[in-house]
Amino acid sequence: MADTGYLEQLNYRAQTAQVLKAQVVQTDAVTNDDTVKYTVQSGDTLKSVAEAFGVSENTIKWANGMTSDILSLGAKITIPPLDGVVYTVQSGDTPEKLAKKYKANAENIIAFNDAELTGLVVGETILIPDGEKPAPVIRAYGSGAYAGISNRSYEGNYTIVASGSYAGKSIYSLSPNSFYGGWCTWWADVRATQLGNDITGVRGNASAWHYSMNIRKGAPKVGDVLQTSRVGWGHVAVVEEVSADGKSIKYSEMNGMAGFARAGKTNDWVPVQNHWYFLYK
Repeated sequence: MADTGYLEQLNYRAQTAQVLKAQVVQTDAVTNDDTVKYTVQSGDTLKSVAEAFGVSENTIKWANGMTSDILSLGAKITIPPLDGVVYTVQSGDTPEKLAKKYKANAENIIAFNDAELTGLVVGETILIPDGEKPAPVIRAYGSGAYAGISNRSYEGNYTIVASGSYAGKSIYSLSPNSFYGGWCTWWADVRATQLGNDITGVRGNASAWHYSMNIRKGAPKVGDVLQTSRVGWGHVAVVEEVSADGKSIKYSEMNGMAGFARAGKTNDWVPVQNHWYFLYK
C-alpha cells in the first residue's frame, strides 16, 4: 500500500498544477519566477511527476538534461510551470530567433519572461513556452560500425527502448533475416517489420541494403529504414515519427546513441539530412 503522506503530497502537487494551469488560461499570470525545484520522492516516476505538475515528460527531461526516464531518489530537479524549453540566454539571442529555433512564439517568450522592458538578458535562464528542443545535426562518418550516427557524437536526448530483449526475443539471437544481435541491422530488421515495412530477403551490411530495397530521398514515412551511410559497414535506423511538414523525424536505432546491443529512440525532432536515404519494400 502506498504511503499516505506521499499520496497527500502528490494530490497537493496535482491541485497546485491545476491552479497554475487555470491562471495561465484566465490571467496569463504565470511567469518564469514560478519555476520550482522539486526533490524526487520514493515512488516518483517521470510520468507521475509530470502529471502532478501539469507539464509534459519531455519538458522535465529538457529542463534537467535527462537522457532517460529514470528519476534518482533524492535528486533535485527543475520543474517549469509550463511546457517548454529551459534556456540560458546567449549573446545575440532575440525572441524572434529563439522562437524560430524552438518552434515557439516570440511574443509568448517576451511575456512569460517579463522581457517587455529589459529584453532578454545574457546569462539569464528563461523558459521558452511550448518550445521543442531541436536535436543536433548528425554527422556522416566515413567508415566503421558507427558510420552515420555515433554514441560518441550524439548530444541529443534519447530513451532506451531495448536492452537485453525486445518483443520477447533476445537481442543476441538472430533476427528474422538472420542478422546478428546487438547490431544496427538486427534492430532495423525487427523494428521496421514491426512497423509494417517487411524487409524479408535483405542481406549484407547496412551499407548495401539499398541494393535490395526501394529508395526514398526525403519524404520519409513511419517504418522506413533510415540508411545514414553507404561507406564501410554503414548504419541503419528506423523512422518512428514524421513531423507534420515532413522535414524532421524521430528515429530508433541500435549500436549507436545508446551503445552496443541497446536500442535508443530520439526524444527530439531531428532534421532530415541530405545524406540520408529512406528504404522500404
